[in-house]
Amino acid sequence: MLRLRNILNDISRTHNHAGIHQITRGIEKESLRITPNGKLATTPHPSLFGSPLTHPNITTDYCESMVEFITEPNTDPVKVLTQLEELHIFSTHNLPTEQLWPVSMPCELVPDAHIPAAKYGSSNIGKLKSIYRVGLGNRYGRFLTIAGLHYNFSVSDELWQFLYKDANSQLSFKDFKTDGYLKLIRNFLRNYWLLLYLFGASPCTSKNFLDGKQHDLQDLEGCENTLYSPHATSLRMSDLGFKSNAQDNLLMTYNCLENYIRTLCSAITQPHSRYTNNGLKNSDGHYQQLNQNLLQIENEFYSVVRPKRTTQKGENGLSALAERGIEYVEIRCLDLNPFTPNGITHQQIQFLDTFLLYCLLTDSPALTQQDIQDIRKNQQIVAYNGRDKNLELIKNGQYTPLQSWSNSLFNDLQLTAQLLDDAEHNKTASKTKNTTYSHSVEKEYEKIKDPTLTPSAEILSTLKQQKLEFSEFSMNLSNQYKFYFEAKKLNNACLYKSTVEQSVQQQQYAESKVEINFEDYLREYYLRYTQLLDSNRNLQ
Repeated sequence: MLRLRNILNDISRTHNHAGIHQITRGIEKESLRITPNGKLATTPHPSLFGSPLTHPNITTDYCESMVEFITEPNTDPVKVLTQLEELHIFSTHNLPTEQLWPVSMPCELVPDAHIPAAKYGSSNIGKLKSIYRVGLGNRYGRFLTIAGLHYNFSVSDELWQFLYKDANSQLSFKDFKTDGYLKLIRNFLRNYWLLLYLFGASPCTSKNFLDGKQHDLQDLEGCENTLYSPHATSLRMSDLGFKSNAQDNLLMTYNCLENYIRTLCSAITQPHSRYTNNGLKNSDGHYQQLNQNLLQIENEFYSVVRPKRTTQKGENGLSALAERGIEYVEIRCLDLNPFTPNGITHQQIQFLDTFLLYCLLTDSPALTQQDIQDIRKNQQIVAYNGRDKNLELIKNGQYTPLQSWSNSLFNDLQLTAQLLDDAEHNKTASKTKNTTYSHSVEKEYEKIKDPTLTPSAEILSTLKQQKLEFSEFSMNLSNQYKFYFEAKKLNNACLYKSTVEQSVQQQQYAESKVEINFEDYLREYYLRYTQLLDSNRNLQ
């Protein structure tokens, strides 16, 4: 805490608070399309949404039925939320016979074979994206229909320049930033169990989702089709969610970027016994997966956080990281907030910014593989039993009460929030002191003192009091939010329509170009990973 307090004090004495308030964030929010009776919509991605291959803000994820909204990076959280709401309004206005499922755990599903894998057209990149999802379906099945919200986060170069000078580092500025983001990631891994507790909103699921899968969930009293765990926070993040047992040996420590790149390149280019038996193509010659390796592409690595870099045309993500370092981090452990139409609130954003800034500024020792195993255990413990008042987690190799660990974290978070408030106050030159970040931390701390205030507890309380099935609860919200968005006017509707038209034209252009055959394209695609792996080894 002393190191954190000192660096916060140093920042507070600089001009403009070293740009600490200039956080850039972006949101990627997934939602299933459903029919009016609450079942998975198996229709194609709506043409009125544009091309999922080229539209910058509306695409699909695993299946045709899963819409993904992507906001532009912005330093103003209000503008991020405004764009997210506009995407909901536009989509709702163009879904006359369907609507969006507002929770993370899925609606009533059709058999796995009838869940349509997302399609991206006939260009080589479109085929690659489509086959990748066919491979995901064959590898993981219906568990990919679970929806989540990803939060992208970065801080300003002004803050990095201050930290660089303060550290008197011998690294290049680019490498210093990369090292700093890796420190953030390591601290995030140590502490993200807190986000599962505070924001976890999937304590139950429909029986339909777990047909044929072993589990220890209980029948919710008075409900025929709802399963739950009494103290669960996020079944989405439990071993009942999207989890690859084949990836269990990928114990990524995030101690250096080169090891991260080398590990993923190896997983992408080397065969794995789990998938060699699946075959690359079926008897009709259609691809069943892109390769027979542990990972088809780098995005298949299931992690709660990823180091990221914006790619250039024809460049893969790992090459971008190797060439230019880490640009931002992607947080991937957040459930959809069912109690707000957009799936996330402004107050949540402020808490996330505070939490991630704390992870960046506090000391971050290297992680061991045993640490990673303990971190995974903590994830499962909180996912299933986070609201148990006697719960203990593993900290530095020893069990410690969640309550005492939380108290320590919140002391540091409050210090960080106070500096963010001071920086905002200085920026606006307002006579009234800003306290919104501090308030966001205080609001979340109330959930530590009273677990019944967590969204997971509120969901179960609603189901029990109103004698609702999980599906009924979710459908009621879906209808409510459909009416909410239908009543909203989209002021820039012409811009959204134009973006749709441009995306269709871009896909058509991509498909009209003369390209090499797909087998050669795929060979060249994987050659880049092999070359990156070789160059990475040469640097050792």
